[in-house]
Amino acid sequence: MTLTLERLESIIQSGDFINLLGESESGIFDCKSEIYTLTDEFSKYELAKDVSSFANANGGYILIGLKTTKSEKRHCDEVTEIRAFNQKLCDPDKHIKVIFDWLYPKPINIEVKWYPTREDQNKGIFVIKIPNQPEIHKPFLIKHTVQETGKICEVLFGYCERKQESNSPKNVIELHQALRDGLFYSEIIETRLQAIESALLDISKLSQKTNNEFKDIENRIELTLSSVNMQEQRSMVLTGYPENPIKLRTLFSSEPGSLKSTLESPPKIRERGFGLRVLNRARIIKGMFCRVPGGERKAIDLYKDGVLIAGLKADEDFLCWAMRDLIFNPVALIESIYNFVQLYECVIRDMTEKPKKIYFRIDLKNLHLNNKKNKLATGNLRNIKCLFDDEVQSAPENNWSGFLEVEKENFELSEVAYHITEMIYLYFGLGIEDIPYIKEIGGKKYIDIEQIKSI
Repeated sequence: MTLTLERLESIIQSGDFINLLGESESGIFDCKSEIYTLTDEFSKYELAKDVSSFANANGGYILIGLKTTKSEKRHCDEVTEIRAFNQKLCDPDKHIKVIFDWLYPKPINIEVKWYPTREDQNKGIFVIKIPNQPEIHKPFLIKHTVQETGKICEVLFGYCERKQESNSPKNVIELHQALRDGLFYSEIIETRLQAIESALLDISKLSQKTNNEFKDIENRIELTLSSVNMQEQRSMVLTGYPENPIKLRTLFSSEPGSLKSTLESPPKIRERGFGLRVLNRARIIKGMFCRVPGGERKAIDLYKDGVLIAGLKADEDFLCWAMRDLIFNPVALIESIYNFVQLYECVIRDMTEKPKKIYFRIDLKNLHLNNKKNKLATGNLRNIKCLFDDEVQSAPENNWSGFLEVEKENFELSEVAYHITEMIYLYFGLGIEDIPYIKEIGGKKYIDIEQIKSI
């Protein structure tokens, strides 16, 4: 019987590594009998190659401390010996540093941890967990630079992908073919594939809506925008909703601390920042939702089944620089996203039951209005580059939607806000290194509100 991912994770957590004896290496795990020394370039390359092969596939585990031998019955390697070792022999931080130094872009949520065996708590297995990576981040390329006499020269570049039990890197001929195909794509078939991509995106949207019981998110968004005549205006719409409809306790109550009063005075990062408050009282609409009318710049609707929608103008009136040719202000963009997620956190606390999953939807609308495109720049307010056209990227499409799924038990405000922000920057063609006001802890990225507070 093939070892499942759930079974493998259970063995790792329990320390019953003896149960892996006789198992074959596969697309979900790879075994190493010896620790990566990381004292020479070849060892670092091996680590980067092994990690990137899983990152470019569907994720998996590297188990260090298990010896394998060629199977006599199958064309694969089987686990034949447990070689557990002392925890002091491994340095997780050093492994993470090498992975980040040698791979581009940096894979997210990599975990490097030592797990003791059930038989002897002083000895264990070193485990590198590579989660399934977002497709938009792939491919993960091996790169390395060496410095010689003050000059930096690229000396290594490669691509690996895990297929079953193999992670052989592509050779130079295969890489050359891939690059040549990419150039051919740009010159000949880009338009044709864009049409296919657009059709697939429509299918994806339909699939997303049918994955839960909310059948009318699109209609609700249009209703929110129409309340402030924003349907034909440049806008960013943020939507949060649980996996299934869940009732809210205090949405229709005017008592202090109720969800209705929270809508009227939503949480914010700073007093004079880009918050969601609109200085109006929330109104109950047809017993279905509460609306906080916000003039012509903002609109907020919260439904009794847990759907929160915020429509924000994406021009010089709110999210963009005044008189700067429709360039998004990075503080306005990121702070608005953070404040929205913070408000939805209040919604979650008011639910009669806690959802297993939370979904966030991001819509950018009418970004090519009147043949003028919205733009997004690199850097923060202190980086003068963000004000010059040669450092900005234009919106590739007039309308765009992105989706984020979050496990409730893993809901972390700053991390969720970062991932929403990341999707927008990637949509504009900017890299994750171009996103300002973030911090990184343990391989995970978060919005750093302290940086924003200091503005």
